Amino acid sequence: GHHLKYDAHIFANHGITIQGWYFDTMLASYVLNAAATRHGMDDVARVYLSHLTTTFEQVAGKGAKQKTFNQIEIETAGHYAAEDAHVTYRLYEVLERKLKEIPELINILHHIEMPVASVLATMEENGIELDMDFLDQLGVEFANTIQNLESEIVDIAGQSFNVSSPKQVGEILFDKLGLKGGKKTSTGQYSTS
Repeated sequence: GHHLKYDAHIFANHGITIQGWYFDTMLASYVLNAAATRHGMDDVARVYLSHLTTTFEQVAGKGAKQKTFNQIEIETAGHYAAEDAHVTYRLYEVLERKLKEIPELINILHHIEMPVASVLATMEENGIELDMDFLDQLGVEFANTIQNLESEIVDIAGQSFNVSSPKQVGEILFDKLGLKGGKKTSTGQYSTS
């Protein structure tokens, strides 16, 4: 499938639980190129299949006049759904082959991404319970750790300054401590490039 987690929610609304999650072409696209910002079917099909899919907006319209899928004529809806299924299978063939060329990536898909997606779908469906007392205590511990680290930084610098200020950190590192490579920009910030 493509974006099985979404499909799992749709099926769950009708009392059906998807089992045997094997391959999600959206997650496979992400594993192959996590830096890409788009992993929707239309984008992935264009990149890996050089195929322009029929978009949902082409079928349903857009804006205030956009129809829901159950309002689309059955012949149009059928063609759209069949194309999605066909493109997903073609993507599976291409993406699985590419992932198998790098065993670490196929391992990430099958042993990390797919199981996590399944767990997330269940969590989204059922909700999760938060231990607020634990989270409050964790917040206190983090605040103490941050305060201790900031004090240690000030001690190392030998003078008081705002550790959260890039400008002041730059002045301490490059002017006072004499680290090389820092250049003051026109905004008064320091850059190491």
